[in-house]
Amino acid sequence: MNLPKFFRIAVYGMLLQDNRLLLAKEIIQGREVMKFPGGGLQFGEGTIDALKREFMEELDISIEILQHLYTTDFFVQSAFHRDYQVIAIYYLVKNLNDLPVTNFQKNNIEFIWCSPLEFDENMLTFETDKKALEYLLKLK
Repeated sequence: MNLPKFFRIAVYGMLLQDNRLLLAKEIIQGREVMKFPGGGLQFGEGTIDALKREFMEELDISIEILQHLYTTDFFVQSAFHRDYQVIAIYYLVKNLNDLPVTNFQKNNIEFIWCSPLEFDENMLTFETDKKALEYLLKLK
């Protein structure tokens, strides 16, 4: 196995509203993925500033960080760039603006509200998201 040469650090927000969790379905490099809203850090950014920026870019909303939930604790090679190892950081976040109460599309991303009764971890594309979901469910 050729080990990655670079790190990609990404931050994701787990937004619960009315007992429903917000997921993002989008096309990344021609592949449909279901994940939590968020994305990669830019140089000079901290994780919280990056997550706030990502929510503003993707959803046009401001968020409050409630707590850190999970940071990747196992090796993950990027699904899109084989030379990158991914370190993903997850936060529980609170929405500070209005969002539609039904599924909606914004900035070429489909946002899906999912209640715990409907939720199946296999809906998520990435193993890091599945692991973070385990941590979220332990809070309940």
